[in-house]
This record gives sequence, C-alpha cells and structure tokens, in this order.
Amino acid sequence: MRAPIGEVPGAVALRLQTIEHLVHGWDLARAIGQKALFDEATVEREIEFARGLTARMPSGPGAPFAPSRPAPDDAPALDRLAALLGRDITE
Repeated sequence: MRAPIGEVPGAVALRLQTIEHLVHGWDLARAIGQKALFDEATVEREIEFARGLTARMPSGPGAPFAPSRPAPDDAPALDRLAALLGRDITE
C-alpha cells in the first residue's frame, strides 16, 4: 500500500493510520484545552512501533516526521508518542 513513507504492507499502513489518529487527536485536544483519552495499551504498542520506524527514517527538511523531542519516562503514553513524533509536550 502507498503511505506517506512509501510502499508498505497493509499491516504497516494500518499501524501508521492508528498512529496518525492518536497523534492528531493529541494535537486537537491540546488545541482546545482538553485531555485526549485513548486506550493506554494501544498507545504503548504504537510507541514501540513508532520508535522502530523513526529510527529508520531520514530526518531534516522533507522528512515524514519532525525530530523527536524529550519526554519524561513517567509522562502519559500519548504525550510520549507525541514527543517521539516531534511534538513539544511542555506547552
């Protein structure tokens, strides 16, 4: 299947879509001053997948993800995922 990162198997495309929904849900919740509520186990699973993915991806201009930002180990899983994909979770 075609994805923003190139051709990927269907299972990978589904995981990418899940991550996209989680992180954009986080973005929207932050923008309106709310807390995004997603299943923690799902978010933890996608953090591990995203970690492996971002380690193999190019960085810099034109890259599919912004460089990872720091997040405390005890931050909520969704905040850690957002930081992994370049969001500033301190705002």
